[in-house]
Amino acid sequence: MDFSSFSNIVDGKERSSKTTYHENDLNDAVHAARNAFSSWSQTSFEKRCELVKRYAEAFVVQENGFPELLMKETGKPRELANREIHSSYEGMIEATRWTLPEERLEDDKKTATVRYVPLVPLVLSFAKIAPALVAGNCIIVKPSPYTPYTTLKAVEVGNTILPPGVLQALGGCEKLGPWIVSHPGIQKISFTGSIPTGKKIMEVCAKTMKRVTLELGGNDAAIVCPDVDIQTTAPAVVMAAFKNPGQICVASKRIYVHQSIYQPFLAAMVSHTASLNVGDPFADNIDLGPIQNAMQYSKVQTLLTDCKTRGYNIATTTSQAPNPSKGYDHPTHHHRQPAQQLPHRGRRTIRPHHPRAAVDHGGRRRPAHQ
Repeated sequence: MDFSSFSNIVDGKERSSKTTYHENDLNDAVHAARNAFSSWSQTSFEKRCELVKRYAEAFVVQENGFPELLMKETGKPRELANREIHSSYEGMIEATRWTLPEERLEDDKKTATVRYVPLVPLVLSFAKIAPALVAGNCIIVKPSPYTPYTTLKAVEVGNTILPPGVLQALGGCEKLGPWIVSHPGIQKISFTGSIPTGKKIMEVCAKTMKRVTLELGGNDAAIVCPDVDIQTTAPAVVMAAFKNPGQICVASKRIYVHQSIYQPFLAAMVSHTASLNVGDPFADNIDLGPIQNAMQYSKVQTLLTDCKTRGYNIATTTSQAPNPSKGYDHPTHHHRQPAQQLPHRGRRTIRPHHPRAAVDHGGRRRPAHQ
């Protein structure tokens, strides 16, 4: 497979994703999906599982191309990229192990069979595709405009196995998302992203009564109890926050540590953070790559500047200076009770900077600085 060229996939055929983008491409994809659905939905569950398994095998066999593409596109170190590829493969295989329950109801005159027909399940990323295919759905995938290439290639692999129109991919300009959401030929929208965008999607989908599944931004908290093994837990908490420079939707964004262990736990976190190597993901022994795009890098720097202005204590020191031209930034711990108006409070911001607070036995937060 050629990992240097990329195309949209419409009705099983490659279509340019770099020239002008037209709404006709979406109309063609919806038309192809609706045509494919009549036969794909009637394909036996066992046959669909077999094809999805073949798709998974064809995907994972590209063990050099996909990890390297993912590294270039996201900045992940090789180990993390390999893990993501194999996790995607395992998720697809797991979907093929499902069984559909069936009940038989009998009396003297007749027998009734109740079959449970699945709908599109919700999981993240690649895990959305496999369960939806197994369930008999046809899918149009819109990849992120920041990381489209790995998804386009994954769909290209699928089209070597699946019938035309069953799995398609469209990447395009900022008009594409609204077109998809408002299109009358699409019955279901599954979206992972920000709360403001999720609100707009729900509003538009209401006009055509589309079913909607939204996985939106959070402000995930880690709570550290006083009986933990500090030397084991602190590195795990650090990586839960900073892995892939915080660019993971379920990354810990606030960390609450019981006051009785706060200082030693903070020291252990700082020590582990200082040991992390930040740099080119293709280099050896790199723990954290760059922040993926300039917009997000700017947001991170704005948050850090705000924390300094408000007088929060910066616990982490490093000789590795940030490199804006390449998106490198060393992870930072600030520790003080966050004010209610802290800019990142209550919304998801992908970043390698995280607040800490001490908590007493009653669950009350206490200022974490001395």
